[in-house]
Amino acid sequence: MNGNWQEADTRIIDFPDDEPDTFALYLNHVYTGQLPIANETDEELKKLTAEDFSTFVTKQYDDVLRVFVLGEKLQDLPTKNAMMEAALATTKLRGHDGKRKAPGVQTVNMVYKGTPSSSLARCLLVDIWSALPMSRIFENSNQIHKVMRKDLGKSVTDRYNVVSASIVNITEEKDIAAYQEKPKGA
Repeated sequence: MNGNWQEADTRIIDFPDDEPDTFALYLNHVYTGQLPIANETDEELKKLTAEDFSTFVTKQYDDVLRVFVLGEKLQDLPTKNAMMEAALATTKLRGHDGKRKAPGVQTVNMVYKGTPSSSLARCLLVDIWSALPMSRIFENSNQIHKVMRKDLGKSVTDRYNVVSASIVNITEEKDIAAYQEKPKGA
């Protein structure tokens, strides 16, 4: 902030789209290295009702990806990569019925509105949503960001295996490196 900007003089940076809770999670990560994810065990998660599990995972995706978007704005590569790791870990959580939960429409839209088209968070969301049943995708198609609809349509088309008529769970084929940026010049 030592440039010729208004913020350099006022020492105030305005982030009208970001909530104080997001900054608190971000600062917690920056200062402690802790990720904003819960530490419930598989056994504890399996004891949750389907509704409680859904609420838990939805909040976790939302927290992690809000911090990712803030990291994008601040161009904080280590935070962005840590949040991608946390988001990928969240994709692996299972409820008592053994099912996973995808990020909700609001979270998807928040990421699409807050990141550039090259964002690997967008890639992760598309990969997660491409494994959903077609009925769920179509139920939400009018609510999701129009660019996500385009990206998702391309992904589903590319991934659909006509011979076996199944959709591949892409996130299981990739590891965290597929969703983390590399420092410039590395």
